[in-house]
Amino acid sequence: MTTTTAVTSPFDLPELRHRISRFVAIEDALSCALVCKEWTHDFVSAIWYKVDFYVHPRFAELSPDTVSKHGHHIRIAIHTTSPSQVSILANAQVNQLKTLHLVTINVSTSAEVLTGVEQNMQAYEILDRNSNTLQDFRQWASSPSSFEASDILTNSLQTPTPPVPMLDVVLATAMAPPERYRTMPNLKSLELSHMILTYDNFLSILEASPSLFHLALLHTTFSGIPTRSFQHTGLKRLNSGIAFAFPLYPHSSIPGRPSLFSHFPNLTHLWTRQEGWGQEIHSARIKAELAQYCPRLTGYLLSDRNPDIIIDFCMRLGESPIVTELVFNLDALSTRGVMAILSQKSTLSHLELFSMSREFDAEAYEVAAVSNYFQDSSLLLQMIPRECSHLNEFDLFLHEMDMDEVEQAEWACKDLKTLRIRVKGLNTKERIFKAIALWRKGCWRRRRVKAVETTTIGGSMELLVDQQDMLDYPLEARVARHLLKFQKLENVWLGYQTWSPF
Repeated sequence: MTTTTAVTSPFDLPELRHRISRFVAIEDALSCALVCKEWTHDFVSAIWYKVDFYVHPRFAELSPDTVSKHGHHIRIAIHTTSPSQVSILANAQVNQLKTLHLVTINVSTSAEVLTGVEQNMQAYEILDRNSNTLQDFRQWASSPSSFEASDILTNSLQTPTPPVPMLDVVLATAMAPPERYRTMPNLKSLELSHMILTYDNFLSILEASPSLFHLALLHTTFSGIPTRSFQHTGLKRLNSGIAFAFPLYPHSSIPGRPSLFSHFPNLTHLWTRQEGWGQEIHSARIKAELAQYCPRLTGYLLSDRNPDIIIDFCMRLGESPIVTELVFNLDALSTRGVMAILSQKSTLSHLELFSMSREFDAEAYEVAAVSNYFQDSSLLLQMIPRECSHLNEFDLFLHEMDMDEVEQAEWACKDLKTLRIRVKGLNTKERIFKAIALWRKGCWRRRRVKAVETTTIGGSMELLVDQQDMLDYPLEARVARHLLKFQKLENVWLGYQTWSPF
């Protein structure tokens, strides 16, 4: 007797369903969860893995029983801006959070006292319950009458109108608990905004977070003086305004108040801005403190639109410390700024320009807009890749380059790995993709024929770009030929999406 084995669908394999569930949208996961009981088991975790209250506000309307049943699946909770949303996360079953972005009420009127105290106590419970798993925590103290909390969470580069601050250290106490509570051993990124906390609370937070790598202190104030000293040797990145990091009063006027940088001896990156401060912080003082306390600091992200900030951090602060990474606002670019950048040509490895008014997504499918700012001085910008031979990442996504100017002289940065630029004339997805396709074609051909000498336009470079392509697609072929000069190039963006060579 012959036995026929029924054909099994690939979707009957639990491992395959589990892998698929990690890549589907919530709407699709909901549909899949309704197929059968086995599918529900695999896809319910995908539904609950990330709770974004801005995208899916109805999460806040779920019953406590529903949250108790599925809350253990939640790993990411963001845009948490209202008491009802905080209450969802306060459920005892929400105990394995990895990411928490939270706005709590900063009490400024008597009418807000009850709500503020209750919300802060719930936040205390959330932090304590998830202290072992939390890796990324952002907390904003907001006053409902001052600004929309969701605006803060949407874009942290923007500076909202600050609320009327009042001393509220409940969250700080939760983050720096007494010994009977656990520390946060896995916390790597922490952002505190619009808060007031004692200096000792701040040091306790550092002590309770041994794995902390990135710290942001935005519109945050310390009160009092520390009763002990502490250095966090693991912190590498600090985000803080200049006025807070370098207060105008001399340290001698507040005995015992140390420099903020004295706590971070291994700091490598500083993200800073003037925050609208009207008085100048002397660059000599900035240079002295950074050189004394942070000898490894070489990377700067400068949010100001003021061109002088680039000059301060590249020329006046040059040599001690050196600059290897520089990210700044396009609106701050000037002729003197370019000269300041070139003063660091022997060490600069990463240069990026961004816009405070535009969000940039390197994976977006639509062609990004360009800026007219500094377009008349585009030839001057060519000096950067021509002179900075150590560049391995060059991001200039708002500026259009002219290939006639690009081809006037060779770029010196032959070890370039990431390039994000716009080219005049490549203004549609079709033309951009054609340039990418010709570059990839040349990469494959170079790998196949093992061509070595590819650093000049003539010679073997012509083996990589067909003459017929030069005739049919002259601009796209010129762009591809330029890209092929950089044999280590791994990521290319010409207007939409990021492309690899293979």
